[in-house]
Amino acid sequence: MYRFITALFLALAFCGAAQTEGLARRAQRAFDSGEWASAQALYGLVTDREPDDTGAQSRLLTAAVMRGDSASIVPVVERAMAAGVPLGAMLDSLKTNLRAASGYALYPGVLEHLAAGRAYMRRPLMTHMLDFYTERRDGANMVRCARGLLAGLPDSPHYLDALAQGLLYTGDRAGAEEAWRKALEADPGDVKALLSLAALLGHTPEALDLLRRADAVAPSPAIKQRIKSFSDE
Repeated sequence: MYRFITALFLALAFCGAAQTEGLARRAQRAFDSGEWASAQALYGLVTDREPDDTGAQSRLLTAAVMRGDSASIVPVVERAMAAGVPLGAMLDSLKTNLRAASGYALYPGVLEHLAAGRAYMRRPLMTHMLDFYTERRDGANMVRCARGLLAGLPDSPHYLDALAQGLLYTGDRAGAEEAWRKALEADPGDVKALLSLAALLGHTPEALDLLRRADAVAPSPAIKQRIKSFSDE
């Protein structure tokens, strides 16, 4: 009797796994064909069976976004996170999927929608927003996101650099200089801030000093060439 029950259990498990694989194949075909309604429905079934599948959850979210089904975005993400799917991994996969589907412009709207009224998600979402807006060189939104992140980490060289770059894109050179100086106060060996501030200051004695400091931390032919340009003039 024990052997019979064990064999029955294994057979049922095999059938269940085979059905899930079949559903996943159908869902993937619909997804690859851009049949978003079918893909959303099928991936809903797949994730019911395997809620911790990051790829399936991300494709479910992608299908909802591509359909314009904003009401499904938050429930999909919250259910995936409850099943142990990392938010960052899901968003990275979503970004890749939206690029492939020619829907990348929708990505920041998803992040803003998720962040609205959800303080526990806001900081990681703002980090992803900052990455997106930095890639697009969207100065105003870079400044907004960087300032929001600096509210929790006021001495972060990374966020200060993002703030400075955003301010520079908006034409605020004085603000950019101030942000890079703050980054160097927090980390005097921050090569990125040293080089950026040197570039902003032009051919001045202070810029030369900044370049020498950067070369001392991370020697490179490119920095040495910039230093040499001062003596060539």
